[in-house]
This record gives sequence, C-alpha cells and structure tokens, in this order.
Amino acid sequence: MHRTRDHGRVTGSTHYRREPSGAGEVRREPVLPDRRVSISTAKPLHAGDLRIRAWGATREECVAQTVSALVAGFVPRLPRQTSATEFDVHGDTDVALLVGVLRTVISGIGARNEIPVAADVWAAPNGLRVRLGVADLAGVVAVGAVPKGVSAQHVRFAPRTDGWWCAACVDL
Repeated sequence: MHRTRDHGRVTGSTHYRREPSGAGEVRREPVLPDRRVSISTAKPLHAGDLRIRAWGATREECVAQTVSALVAGFVPRLPRQTSATEFDVHGDTDVALLVGVLRTVISGIGARNEIPVAADVWAAPNGLRVRLGVADLAGVVAVGAVPKGVSAQHVRFAPRTDGWWCAACVDL
C-alpha cells in the first residue's frame, strides 16, 4: 500500500483521501487522478441508505456508471448475463433522467428479480435509451440490502469541465 502526503492511499487506479464525516468518523472519498476515467463507488451511509457516486466522460457514460455503482453496493461479484432489457426514460432535466433510470433499475430488481450486469446508455428524443444486460438475482449472493428506492431530492447530477459527475442516496 502506498501512502500519500494527505494520508490517503492508492489502490489500483483510484486514490482515496481521508475526510472527516462528523461524529468522530473518518470517511474515504475518492480522488481521481484523471477525471476522464469512468468510475463508480458505493458506500453505506447507515443501515437504511446507500450513497453512490459516479463519473464519466459523457452524461450517458456517467448514468451507466451510476447503475454499476448501485449494483456494486449489494453484489460483490457479478454473475453472467442471462438476458437483456431496454427502456426509455423521459425527463425535463438531467437529474430527472438519472432518477428515472435508477427507479426503473430498482423496480426491475424488485419486480422481476433481475440485476443489471452491464449498462449501455445513449441519448434519445426527450430523454435516454437504456439497454441492460441482466442476470437472475436468485443466483447471486448479496452482501448488502437490495435497493428499494431513490429520492430526487438526494440526487446530484451535473457536467464538469472534465466530464460528468453524480451522487445519489438510495433507500435500502
């Protein structure tokens, strides 16, 4: 393990910085050396919430990374894809589009017992088109609670000079 001057550590290509998170707790926050690299993270906030973050060079790539972060929050190893599904999401804002994608993915987990193992997202008229490679949830050993919902008030999604960034709080 390599220590940096800010007492962070390097694991793979993701750098971490230790930051106070209140109540005497220290939370690791990702610091990307090159923000053009797509990445996603998932961290439990407490027993009922999961905080996911994602970055991507484009809006669509960031949405796909957010789906990956959502699944990584409760499934440590992804199974093989068994089928695919596609859907459109419409919205007036980028936040509304991201919330729509997350809600559709979460409803698929609950209603059809499918988890996304791959996500492709592209722009569509008035929204986004999403194609998910999915696998049966029954064949997966989950290490955390399965997501139940997402609230638009806890979602941030915006462009930056080096790509797109988002953060969302998911109900477990």
